[in-house]
Amino acid sequence: MRLYPTLLIGLSFISFLSLTPYLRAETPLDSFLSQFPGPIYQDVVIDGEIYPIGTDLCEPRYALIKPILNLFDRPFSVFDLGAAQGYFSFRIARDYPHSTCVMVEANDTSYYSRHGDMLYDLCLKNNDLNNIFYLNKKIDAFDLIFLNQKEHFDIVIAFLVVHLMHEKLQEQTKIIDSLLTLGDNLILEVANDVGIVHTAYVEYLCQSLGGQYLGEVKRHKNQASQSTGKLFWFKQDRSSLSRSELHPETFTHLNGVYPIR
Repeated sequence: MRLYPTLLIGLSFISFLSLTPYLRAETPLDSFLSQFPGPIYQDVVIDGEIYPIGTDLCEPRYALIKPILNLFDRPFSVFDLGAAQGYFSFRIARDYPHSTCVMVEANDTSYYSRHGDMLYDLCLKNNDLNNIFYLNKKIDAFDLIFLNQKEHFDIVIAFLVVHLMHEKLQEQTKIIDSLLTLGDNLILEVANDVGIVHTAYVEYLCQSLGGQYLGEVKRHKNQASQSTGKLFWFKQDRSSLSRSELHPETFTHLNGVYPIR
């Protein structure tokens, strides 16, 4: 049988189409996005790769806190309150292998409803890291009291989260007081367009406690957005209290889900 050129081209195209699904294997990012379609707050870290798919800028904020991380020439612990997709903890855990990062997040803690589920999936996709913990809990003031009885961290980071935990300034100040005693170094981020009274209070607190203003960064990748975040550093030396491992009772009481036990 003689095949004409046009027919040969057609058959080749059909063969190519039949092979297309096998030419590109599904990546870990594909798997993640298929589970969680729609806007994602932070850039996603998977196996050391950073995928810049978040709505908010993360790298400039990480650059502001790196000088504080670099101060430690020993193992240190991090408590990441409102960790979202865990961008900062995953970066710290990989860049500083002797660190221990404890992330706290849950569903329905912010405008993005599935942070808790996302973070658990990302923990599984970064399972080569042996220095991360995930507490799947919507933390409140009573949980912070419990944490202060059981734990102490070298660094506490709370980026744009305190104003989401309670709408009243009086309660927000209690939360900040607990965070100040929970770690040697508290890094707080506030915004210029949300929690305005809360932002003003943190600026006042920085002045009254001798804190350090780290800088201001653009929050959103959307060029039209005028939202910015300001980062403040509160330091007090209580390092003798810090632990490199999370207390088992803390893991159980605050619904620890990773590492899987």
